[in-house]
Amino acid sequence: AALRLTPIKTQDFRWDLNFNFSRIRTKVLETYKGVDKIYLGGFSGNPGIYAVKGERYGTIIGGGFVRNDKGEILVDNDGVPLYEDGKNLGHIEPDWTGGVSTSFNYKGFYLNATLDVRYGGYMLNATESLLDYYGVSKKTLNREQDYIFPGVNAETGLANDVVWKQDRTWYLYAQNDEMYVYKNNWAKLRELAIGYSFKPSGIEFLRNMEIGLYGRNLFLWTKIPHVDPESSSFGTGNGQGVSRFAFPTTRSFGVNFKIQF
Repeated sequence: AALRLTPIKTQDFRWDLNFNFSRIRTKVLETYKGVDKIYLGGFSGNPGIYAVKGERYGTIIGGGFVRNDKGEILVDNDGVPLYEDGKNLGHIEPDWTGGVSTSFNYKGFYLNATLDVRYGGYMLNATESLLDYYGVSKKTLNREQDYIFPGVNAETGLANDVVWKQDRTWYLYAQNDEMYVYKNNWAKLRELAIGYSFKPSGIEFLRNMEIGLYGRNLFLWTKIPHVDPESSSFGTGNGQGVSRFAFPTTRSFGVNFKIQF
């Protein structure tokens, strides 16, 4: 859906607004007989992105916490959370995407801006997983502090009270994919441009001249740390929803100079 508006229009000033919105829903209705999920992309299948029968297209399958009937995470007698492979960690498909662009024009001066938004779906931040494992993320600065994982003992059902250090050993045994799955919500200031357009006086063969400045991918608002949520480690294929040291979108700046004859 798209909507275009001109809230203000006078002889010297004009303000235009453009909105777009797309709502997405898919469901895998059938797969090959005897196959409940089809591999789309990932790290040797685990974790990976799958088309799972009965689910929305693109499901993150990987290691996740073992929980009891109350949803509490279970830990062993050493205080380390239990996990199992092959868990459904969420769909990669957004619930909706949209954007808004606006432009202001006043006596030849213009200002244009575009904002893109994505809401819904999930992303596996494998970049953060490796940064934590190597001990180079800010989160690992507390490696010398005492830590008790907020779970319950799988045998006794009592709250966990075993003290650990979140050092390399902790991330080696306690780390799993579910810890790094985030809701893939974000907004980006995709483009901002400012300039001036005019007709040179005394030069008949020139119809118009324009000079301006622009920037692209200027700001990003997201709760996913370390990565660009638009990035993908598996290119533009079906295996989306995973970023593991993938190249982010570049921020760029430039100058426009146009001449019309």
